[in-house]
Amino acid sequence: MRFFMNRILFSGLMLMSFYFGAGNLIFAPQVGLESGYNVFSALSGFTLSAVIIPFVTLVAVTFTGDSGLSFYGRVGKYFGYALTILLVVSLGPLFAIPRVANVSYELGIQPLLQDNLHTALPISSSFGLVYITLFFLISYTLSLYGDRLVDTIGKYLSPALVIFILALVVTYLAVGNDPSAVQPAEKYLTGAFATGAIEGYGTLDALASVIFGGLVLQTLRPSPDTPIADVRKSVIQAGFIACFLLGVIYFGLGFLGNYASGSEQTSGAQLLIYASTIAFGKAGIYVFAIIVFLACLTTAVGLLKTIANYSHNLFGIFSEKGWLILYSISSAVLSIQGLSSVIKTSIPFIYFTYPITIALVIVTMFNKFTKDRVWVYRWVMIFVIPFAFADCFKFFSTFFLDHEIDILAWLRPFIPFGSSDFSWFVPMLIGAAIGFCFPKKEVVTYLLGDREQARRQRKQQAEDEFEDVV
Repeated sequence: MRFFMNRILFSGLMLMSFYFGAGNLIFAPQVGLESGYNVFSALSGFTLSAVIIPFVTLVAVTFTGDSGLSFYGRVGKYFGYALTILLVVSLGPLFAIPRVANVSYELGIQPLLQDNLHTALPISSSFGLVYITLFFLISYTLSLYGDRLVDTIGKYLSPALVIFILALVVTYLAVGNDPSAVQPAEKYLTGAFATGAIEGYGTLDALASVIFGGLVLQTLRPSPDTPIADVRKSVIQAGFIACFLLGVIYFGLGFLGNYASGSEQTSGAQLLIYASTIAFGKAGIYVFAIIVFLACLTTAVGLLKTIANYSHNLFGIFSEKGWLILYSISSAVLSIQGLSSVIKTSIPFIYFTYPITIALVIVTMFNKFTKDRVWVYRWVMIFVIPFAFADCFKFFSTFFLDHEIDILAWLRPFIPFGSSDFSWFVPMLIGAAIGFCFPKKEVVTYLLGDREQARRQRKQQAEDEFEDVV
């Protein structure tokens, strides 16, 4: 019993570090920096989208099956496969993994170069290429031993990350003497809660919950005979530990940013480097580099392991090791394009997938009332997807066509919250109401499965049959 409780604790720590990439490290102090006297409201909104929604999403995934395929598949088989593949590719080599690799270099390594060599080498330089190669070699090696992730990350790397972050926050709040600015930035003057919630979108953690859910289920299921109800309970406990720690860290970093808002720093990254220097002197820049590296490495390992497992079980083709090699190489190549390019490309994707995912989470969590009616899920998607696509295309056109195109501009004045980033919410309710009017037809659960476990079971069965014959 004690061993299993330790397993839950370390799985929670592992999951926390999977969520907490270096982007997450920057967002919370940026919110604190800009929100002024509205800091508590802004951080509460940030916590809603960066902590509470990911936790609820994790719970929803565990109650729908074994993976993102089970979760998205409640709408339909092909929809489930399409969204799962989109999520795997996007949280893998297209956006999320290149982002953490870029951030680890630009925030962790470049300040060290500037401090010691008085030069900033871009990630496309020879030094940057060597760093990216080493980063993905380490990530690949740790991901390769998936059965030891709880031991390597949950027991050692995650606690080290938490200790370094809390040491930075507590030390700076104790010794820093910058005057806090009380006037919020314009976007936080009104609607600070909603603005903070939108900033929390950028963590990608609600989407990460969809794919991490299956990995944690496997980790906490010692054998196929373990009752699924017990496994779900353990996953929820591990998820609560992870999200509780995230909430504490986000509020700590947010108040650090707010406390240092009079220091004339203009970004979350600059502010953290400054706070590290104030807290730890000349060693501060090295402490910050360690925090950034640990945050990025653990997230990269979690994403690589999870998407390789998904791809192996979805497509076969390669072994899980083969998928790990493919994703490590492709992520390394795409990392060279630079952080700003990766972030610019990911924003339209976020605005398309987040409304779809959150809407499905809401419907799933109210399953007691929807009673697995597949038409409720389908009509919710019929109404939500146009708004998600419109928001996605609005940002895509701004970034890549140099002018904003809003294909639903004519409709937004007639929709509550139509001009906000939650324009999909009321259409979701309308879709759910229409879905109730259709004849009851239950959802079909599509399981991702585990090819390796199935192979081991077939091998064991063959060996047993051979022994019986002998």
